Amino acid sequence: MEETFTNVLTTVSNAGMKLVWGLVIMIVGIIVIKAISKKLAKFKKFEQMDPTASRFIRSLIIVVLYVALFLAVVGMLGVPLASFVTVVASAGVAISLAMQGCLSNIVGGVMLLILHPFRVGDYIEANGYAGSVKEINLFTTKLLTLDNQTVILPNSSLTSTSLVNVTTAGTRRVDLQFTVAGSSDVDTVKTLLLEVAKEVPDVLENPAPNAFMWEYGDGALQFKLFTWCESGKYWDVRAAVVEAVTKKFAMNGIVMPNPQLDVHMKDK
Repeated sequence: MEETFTNVLTTVSNAGMKLVWGLVIMIVGIIVIKAISKKLAKFKKFEQMDPTASRFIRSLIIVVLYVALFLAVVGMLGVPLASFVTVVASAGVAISLAMQGCLSNIVGGVMLLILHPFRVGDYIEANGYAGSVKEINLFTTKLLTLDNQTVILPNSSLTSTSLVNVTTAGTRRVDLQFTVAGSSDVDTVKTLLLEVAKEVPDVLENPAPNAFMWEYGDGALQFKLFTWCESGKYWDVRAAVVEAVTKKFAMNGIVMPNPQLDVHMKDK
């Protein structure tokens, strides 16, 4: 009886020591991985690389290190790695189904890295969202919207849908439409629109601004004004042009059309 109690005590003691050492290794490993992550961010080779590629590679390295740490802790607890791998393999179908989304996101991240449809800092529109690309990680891409909200999109969704990158060309056309009263002089309105395009500082001279009449109907004239600007100044230029046109029209007697409703009465 005493021998059995001694064996049980020894087994519990050994298991406790393994658990303690496993916990120690896990804590130390996490600290080391975090330190490595900070070192990688300051590594000169990564600083010289494209931000998109460097972030993705760093994320991949960190994931590999965490997997290695997990296996080390499992081994320290006395679980035979061969048996562990066998159990994982036997549950391969279930695991593959559960990890399908994660794996597709990793593949999507690799495709983004290879094809470069956008880079960190680009302004894109995708999946109903628009914003500047803040980060491209192993599983997700983060966008920062104009109103300072962070949108997290799975990488797989960005490689399986259409997206618009408005930053690539460096310049962007600002398309604006203005409606004036039908009695307005067409040439005068076009002249005023082009004057505004020349007066707004960030509007580019080349390509040259263009103003023209677009439609006529319901006692109103519709005009289009096309101006060009640097991609990063699009919203500022758009707001500045709208404000300047409103003031210019008011100063020159160009008015907006009043809503009209024609009612025809019939005698019975």
